[in-house]
Amino acid sequence: MHRRLLLPTASALVLVSLAVPAEAQRYTFDRSFDVGSAPALDVSTVRGKIAVTVGGPGRIVVRGTVSVRVGVDVPADAVAIAQRTAADPPVATSGDVVRLATPTDGRVRRAVTVSYEVQVPPATSVTTTSESGETRVAGVAGPVVVRTQSGAIALARLEGNVEVTTGSGAVDVDTVAGTLKVTTSSSGIAARSISGGFHVRTQSGSVEATMAGPGAVDVHTGSSGVRLHGVSGPTAVETGSGRIEIWLAPGAGVDLDALTRSGGVDVRAVKVVGVIDKRHVGGAIGGGGAKVRLVTRSGSIRIAD
Repeated sequence: MHRRLLLPTASALVLVSLAVPAEAQRYTFDRSFDVGSAPALDVSTVRGKIAVTVGGPGRIVVRGTVSVRVGVDVPADAVAIAQRTAADPPVATSGDVVRLATPTDGRVRRAVTVSYEVQVPPATSVTTTSESGETRVAGVAGPVVVRTQSGAIALARLEGNVEVTTGSGAVDVDTVAGTLKVTTSSSGIAARSISGGFHVRTQSGSVEATMAGPGAVDVHTGSSGVRLHGVSGPTAVETGSGRIEIWLAPGAGVDLDALTRSGGVDVRAVKVVGVIDKRHVGGAIGGGGAKVRLVTRSGSIRIAD
């Protein structure tokens, strides 16, 4: 019995040889800018990654990467476009404001993806915008604003107020001294060590946070489960169909008002002085204090310390 050995055609070999180098080709550029004591950074990409970390005072340092895209709509001269973009990147300054942009020309955007790694002085205010690229910001003391359509977001060790707006990218936050505000359609939100306020608006992503201070908590969701740890300040949680679980901070005193229309309210782990029914509990815990209002239409509620 004879077996036929199928060899790749010449056209297939040509396609492979062209596709692999194009996918692997990247061109970098470096820029640095002297800035004052309170600079601002504004970064925008389409698919590119954004990473912002803290460096020395008085200077913003940029490392950009221009990657050649692969796809049916990529221009034939994509490599040349990438080389030109790296040589003359979409970077501009105005006073102490540094703007790192995505290319404005549609043909260039089809050819390349631009990513940015930036080191900034601690007091820098940071604004980032991306459609689908990952965004990371760490160590900044100034205010931070992050906007994406679907890219993952990771924030850490931020001293100012933080505002996040995203469609569906996961949001992970670790240590914020100011207030954290998150608006999303369906992202999962995980936040730890939030010293200021915690404000969330989401349709369907789960929400879990650990508070590190008495900041106000305000969470409204469509169908998300909500888990909050270390609660001691004014708290309002409302969800359409998710379960609500609250762990009070040690020694915290609150005035509780918990209501569910089709689940149950579990307060067996705490002592409540007031009204306790299956679906509604209202009264003081730990002698009373900040108002804690919890409402779900079809989920259960649990409070513990």
